Amino acid sequence: MKPIKNINGSGNLAKFKRLNSTNSINSKFKYTDLEFYQWFVGFTDAEGCFYIKIGVKQIQFRFSIHLHLDDLPVLQNIQNHFKAGNIYIQKTSASWEVTKKDEILKLFDIFDIICLNTTKRFNYLDFKEAFLLYNSRSEKNFHAVPGLLEKISFIKDRMNSKRIFNNSETRDIEISPNWLLGFTEGDGSFFVRLNKFELNFSLAQADFDLLLFNHIKEYLLRLPLNINNLKNIYVSTSSTLVKNEKKDVVHLKISDTTFLNEIIIPFFKNLQFLTKKGKDFSDWVTIMKIKNLSLHKTEQGKELITELANRMNDNRLSTNLKNQAISESSRIDLANNLDAKIEKLFDRS
Repeated sequence: MKPIKNINGSGNLAKFKRLNSTNSINSKFKYTDLEFYQWFVGFTDAEGCFYIKIGVKQIQFRFSIHLHLDDLPVLQNIQNHFKAGNIYIQKTSASWEVTKKDEILKLFDIFDIICLNTTKRFNYLDFKEAFLLYNSRSEKNFHAVPGLLEKISFIKDRMNSKRIFNNSETRDIEISPNWLLGFTEGDGSFFVRLNKFELNFSLAQADFDLLLFNHIKEYLLRLPLNINNLKNIYVSTSSTLVKNEKKDVVHLKISDTTFLNEIIIPFFKNLQFLTKKGKDFSDWVTIMKIKNLSLHKTEQGKELITELANRMNDNRLSTNLKNQAISESSRIDLANNLDAKIEKLFDRS
């Protein structure tokens, strides 16, 4: 990934330098890998899952990242970086799963240095506690260790969807550019309201991460921008239905054109997207350029914005019915034709 200057959270840099000077397992991590690991932790905050399965003969610990099949290359990239885990492919999705003891310990080395910023950190700490209890047991048969099953069951039953949050679960939050990129690749969105030709950048998570979202807002507002009276940069909560179950969600939404042009676009252009969201960002930036040149007021400009918006986000997926109806070569031809139209439009401006 591109090196980032003036990375917030210099404490992480110091920790990496110190760990690289020791003979611990961390010494194998190169200092130049830091940006990738920050991205990975941010992506885990959005897409990762820590899971414990209690069986009759053993207790299994699993870390997984589950994505749409179109993002299989991302999982392969992660697997290659860690030299760990297996990738499983389903009909329309793929997952990277880590279950081996030595490979899970590699993850601990990352998550202990670069902390998760969402409330997923508490699931990680529970997962790690149970993992260490199980793997330091005195008897091979875990049932023979007094109280072990009860302790791990108790930990398991307070994780993930069973967790009850309260004000005592405080945490430090440390945001870096690559962490925010990883988090955005999982839970962010670049989108356009075609009725108003309004561009938006947003993030969304469960509402118990409201603290984090306020930190993200403050982080972005601290980035250099010589203008006052910014509008339409806000954090809000709302309820939505997920599989017929009501979920409270926190959103960060930015639609201020100046802020998008001066901060958001340069910020993400300086980073390297690893998922297909990078294509959405590229199309979104093109739409912003059309709007900045006032070409959105022309018929050709409106047509191109609509075409670009209609191939972004879920419309880009190979499983989208519209995409399944045409061949791969036809999709490539359509993309090339659209690119040619955009180039022609800009040449005329």
